[in-house]
Amino acid sequence: MVKAQRASEKYWLMQYFLQQESDAVYSGLVVKWIKESARLGLVLLDGLDREMVAKLTPSAQLGHHVFLQCAGVMPSKGNVKLSQINTQSKL
Repeated sequence: MVKAQRASEKYWLMQYFLQQESDAVYSGLVVKWIKESARLGLVLLDGLDREMVAKLTPSAQLGHHVFLQCAGVMPSKGNVKLSQINTQSKL
């Protein structure tokens, strides 16, 4: 049952990102490093209440709010790629 629920959540999350504008900006809170040397962090997305892995800039730190864009959705791999953006150039 848990496996089916996770698969369903992942499917609908990918559908959400596929339906958004390509330049949509998401905000979130950096809550954990997945691999700090590669700048991969776990970000709690505002409004979605979901934690997702994102590629972060060197200035990102735990506890900081960041702005992200979707860099790609790959349903065949079950992946959503998020990358931190420079808000001055996007907002």
